[in-house]
Amino acid sequence: MQDFTVAPDARLVIAVPSALINIKASAEPGRISVQVAPAHPGRGIDQRTAERISVEGSKDAVSIYAPTLGLFGFNLGTAVITVEVPQGTPVECRTGNGSVRVDGPVGQARMHSSNGSIAVDRALTLKATTSNGPVFVGTVEGEAELTTSSGEVQLGASGGRTTIKSSNGALNLGRTGSPLSAKTSNGSITLGVLSGEARLRTSLGAVRVDRVESGRLDAATSMGEVDIAVSPGVAVWVDAHSKAGSVFNELQATPGPASESTAELRATTSMGAIRLRRLLQSPAATN
Repeated sequence: MQDFTVAPDARLVIAVPSALINIKASAEPGRISVQVAPAHPGRGIDQRTAERISVEGSKDAVSIYAPTLGLFGFNLGTAVITVEVPQGTPVECRTGNGSVRVDGPVGQARMHSSNGSIAVDRALTLKATTSNGPVFVGTVEGEAELTTSSGEVQLGASGGRTTIKSSNGALNLGRTGSPLSAKTSNGSITLGVLSGEARLRTSLGAVRVDRVESGRLDAATSMGEVDIAVSPGVAVWVDAHSKAGSVFNELQATPGPASESTAELRATTSMGAIRLRRLLQSPAATN
């Protein structure tokens, strides 16, 4: 383990061709610790890969990097990089083949993996991209941009403008009160709670929103069902169309108590049913 004394605003930069990267926001302020090891200690190529990784530190940044080697420019071995940083540290991480995992709150974060998963607990802002693998995110306080060519995307909550894209994979989102754009070519989209603005698009898959508290929702699928539930008492404007399917609008059948909240719903599908329904109880009433 290498320890570096750093300034309060120091950042972490990682750029390696092949590694399992674990970042823990648990270090005491002013310190960043780094450990590099082979993924399999008894495997020679992993040992050599770990030995090629360089670690440099200054008051402003700690950098971890390695040359690209091996067949067609790819490193065939895998290292394990474990880093402990103070909470709120800005992080930039890039690996060609391997996963990235962040535990604890970090600052502005940029993550990239050509082939591997990305998992981030909490971040101030986040841009995460992987060509092949899932993306799992807990909470982003500000803006978030999550992209995968093939894989599932999960996001617990976001506080800023959020863009999510997947060419092949389901999108599962918890809560948003800020502008959200979520699009997948092949997969379902699920949103837990909406209290802002959301645009949901899938070519093949269902779209479901568990609770609309307020705001604007534009949900569309070429082939699949659309299911939207609205909180009690929320006044709703609806525009729903299905080219080859039924539209079930149950919102007027069970009016709730008076509320100042309003919502605007647009739902379309080329082939599939649309269901708009009213929830019977608010979350507080179910406790």
